[in-house]
Amino acid sequence: MNSISASQDDTIEIKGKKRTVAKCLPLASDEKEGIIRIDGLIRQNAGVSIGDTVSLRKVSAANAQSVVVKPLEVPKDFLIDGWDVSPWSRYLANELDNVPATKEDCLVVQHLGKKLVFQVTGILPTSEAARIVANTQFLSYVGNIAISLQAAEALAKDVGGGVARVDRETMKALGMSVVVVDSELPGRNGYEVIGIQGQRQTFAKCLLLDDSSDQRKGIIRLDGLIRQNAGTDLGGSVTVRKANALPAEKVTVFVTLSKANFLDEADSHIKWSSIPFDEQYLMAFLEGKPVTKDYYDLVPYNRALLGLQVTEINPPSDVVTIIKSTSIVILGAEEVLWALPQVTSEDIGGLKEEIQKLRDAIELSLDHRERFQKLGVQAPRGILLCGAPGTGKTLLVKALASERMSASENRAHFIPISWPSILSKYLGESEARIREVFKEAKERAPTIIFIDNIHSIGKMALDGSVESRMLQQLVDSMDELSDDDKVVVIGATGKPESIEPSLTVSGRLDVRIELGSPDTKARLEILRIQTRGMPLHQSVNLEKLAEMTKDMVGADLQHLCREAAQYAWRRRDVISESLDQVVVTEEDFERAVKSFQNTGQKNNTVT
Repeated sequence: MNSISASQDDTIEIKGKKRTVAKCLPLASDEKEGIIRIDGLIRQNAGVSIGDTVSLRKVSAANAQSVVVKPLEVPKDFLIDGWDVSPWSRYLANELDNVPATKEDCLVVQHLGKKLVFQVTGILPTSEAARIVANTQFLSYVGNIAISLQAAEALAKDVGGGVARVDRETMKALGMSVVVVDSELPGRNGYEVIGIQGQRQTFAKCLLLDDSSDQRKGIIRLDGLIRQNAGTDLGGSVTVRKANALPAEKVTVFVTLSKANFLDEADSHIKWSSIPFDEQYLMAFLEGKPVTKDYYDLVPYNRALLGLQVTEINPPSDVVTIIKSTSIVILGAEEVLWALPQVTSEDIGGLKEEIQKLRDAIELSLDHRERFQKLGVQAPRGILLCGAPGTGKTLLVKALASERMSASENRAHFIPISWPSILSKYLGESEARIREVFKEAKERAPTIIFIDNIHSIGKMALDGSVESRMLQQLVDSMDELSDDDKVVVIGATGKPESIEPSLTVSGRLDVRIELGSPDTKARLEILRIQTRGMPLHQSVNLEKLAEMTKDMVGADLQHLCREAAQYAWRRRDVISESLDQVVVTEEDFERAVKSFQNTGQKNNTVT
């Protein structure tokens, strides 16, 4: 003991083929020097036999807050609803009180004459050694129980919340408690964590599918960010398992601001320096979320979305949960330019049927042309989206294009066409640019070509004008597409009566999808999406607001929410509230509605 400066009851490390820890007690006075008396369990943990040589050193041992264990020898009557150690946590803590432990150690207790053997897979706080005390919490390590499910769209209320929903039978099979949370924003307590494995692994809070029609379908509802983190697509297969997330001590993140991440393209001139955020602000959106290294998230700030990448977690683990005491460290921040728009179909409200129609049309055009060939008919080559300004045509195309651009399978190239960028004063150059677009589309197929405001080019005329020549080249380029090219052209217009008739004949933009004005239910869904990142006062009644805004379309509702937020911000300037105290009230929304009605002007940002 003197040679390693240890006293009675100190913790010592015993290192043989493996490493373990134990309490140090002095040998009897008549024992010879140079030996250490350890029982069979400690010898097993150290990987030695009687007579082997071990090395010793004194180590410090903090009181263990949490110990994650998996069963090695456990009688069947010890298991409750599958493998769950939590009901036995207090019993184990009392039986093992003051016992030192480290990761990979085996622990043994007796219960009603039966031996229970566990292996330690994790300890918090992270240290060389820890001592189990009476209030140590024991958590279950999940073994190899895994289930394959199909990824489906998230519920609107779950988007951005780090939530996965599965059916009741799946939760029971994984040994999870069945948790139902009916509030707008899922609670941060009372849930378990599920591991989701696609091409990559990620984690989420696991809740029950709350629609009875979803039960027994073999699906898991995930939002776009979780699907991206898992490396899967809608309809893709993922493997899920129960996971244990230790409380995070520290999470290090890197933050980015992209031109593609502005909620309104008109705001894309905003500079990084004008967005003052801090760790406290990030905590408001991250608290309660299970995260792992390389986890990616989007955090709303004012009129932008901040991209957030987790670079390090502590304690080192598969997954940790961010709690109030977690230290969030911002490693760095920069502006980046991404070609991929960070928008998914869950960011669009009130267009569920139209989303599915467009998704089906794109899939038929790009992925299943052989079906039409077998039937002896031509596969659709073009889609026309029609709807009043502000109904979400452009946003819809961006969302589905984003899905296809980031897909793990059947990934598609996306080419948006802006007529002003193609128009040239030089003879023949505008037509050449159109030909180049279609050439690129064929070379990088499958490809989606998107032409917004397609009516703006005008109608065909025999006057030799640039517009007429461009129209003729567009028609010719579409006609030159074969079934083997895997190129689909999508046009969007708010003025279908102004479109050149030759563009809508069979073989061109012959699939037509109408986007109407949202009803009350659709407006409520849009409002929930637009206020997703807003600190709302409890007085705000979105159902009432949806009833009050019957003449508004999606872009108007986006503008309304922004106006309400600006009223809240101005009030902060008047009464000197701090940033984290600002909330948007019912009065702010009522003022925004009144302003909209008085001006009679619509904001048509999202078309």
